[in-house]
Amino acid sequence: MSIYWLFLVLATIICFWNESSSKIVWNGRRYQRKAYWSQAIIFFAVVIFFCGLRSGIADTGTYIQMFKSYPSSIFGIHLDDINKDKGFFIISVLYKQFISTDFHGWLFLMALISGVALMLGLMKYSEYFGLSCYLLIVGTMFTYFVNGMRQFVVVTIFFYATYMILEGKWTKYVILILLLSTIHGSALILLLVYFLRNVKPWGSQMRMVMFLSLIAGVGFDKLFPLFGNFLAETQYKGYVDYISSQGRGSSVIRLAIAVIPCVIAYMARYAIEEENNKLINFSINMSVINFCLYIIATFSSGMVVGRLTTYFDIYNLILLPWLMHHAFTQRSRKIVILLCMAFYLVFFYFQMVLTWGLGYESDILHLYI
Repeated sequence: MSIYWLFLVLATIICFWNESSSKIVWNGRRYQRKAYWSQAIIFFAVVIFFCGLRSGIADTGTYIQMFKSYPSSIFGIHLDDINKDKGFFIISVLYKQFISTDFHGWLFLMALISGVALMLGLMKYSEYFGLSCYLLIVGTMFTYFVNGMRQFVVVTIFFYATYMILEGKWTKYVILILLLSTIHGSALILLLVYFLRNVKPWGSQMRMVMFLSLIAGVGFDKLFPLFGNFLAETQYKGYVDYISSQGRGSSVIRLAIAVIPCVIAYMARYAIEEENNKLINFSINMSVINFCLYIIATFSSGMVVGRLTTYFDIYNLILLPWLMHHAFTQRSRKIVILLCMAFYLVFFYFQMVLTWGLGYESDILHLYI
């Protein structure tokens, strides 16, 4: 846990540093608050360094065995024998042939891609970068660097490419998602996300999404056979039987965490509508869908639907800091931010220490803590 406490301390420092020191730039449409690159590089350099040099955390061992089983030459590639994620397979084989057969560099490369894409995305979209970094750590989203790294590579690249959605670059977006789906098949659901770009937050369309999610959650046992048929052609085919045998859903606490930005956004909906910020409107829609998915996950094993939330939950790193600065008066803003930080800190301790007890292992750094 010592490494994760280091992440927390660093994120807290960056948060207060950014709150007290930032710059105002013109983005072509309006003035926008931006972090300094030094703040971003310091934070992500530490996170990438330790996550990239791990050797035995969560599903890292499975990825290591996967890498070792791949051929060391492109001449050993037989695409007919690969059932899914052909892009990830080819990239890994190319790495083994032209760079190294040592898995350490390969794991570090995956962490580097995810970390740089996430850093660029937060620098591009978040007006309160420091608070976004803090939420990344205390919300435990950073654990995707070491658990489910293949999907997180897709999530972070998609996150950076949000501008393609906001600017209506449909062709480029489709090409990108189709390429990302060769790394993790679940990326195909992101094709539907494009159509949220002009959907009004809390409008009739989003209310329908919320209503359907409630129906799906309450009636999950009866609806799962249909859901299972859909999963049969996706990345999660192997999980269907597993879900059917499980009775425990996603944590109710995570459901409560997911609803917070939605509630604040609803309370401030008139101010948000008046500002008409396309990025914030899109982030609200993504946050609402994230909450809806958690409703469904609460009534299932959480294995499949809970993993899909990552594509949507990441937008809360933009939305929640923005809401805390814009949805409250100047007098109450600091109190709200401090209360939010304290609340998430309690969640961090509960999740990381009491629930997971996640350790850190690195044979390169000789750390086993």
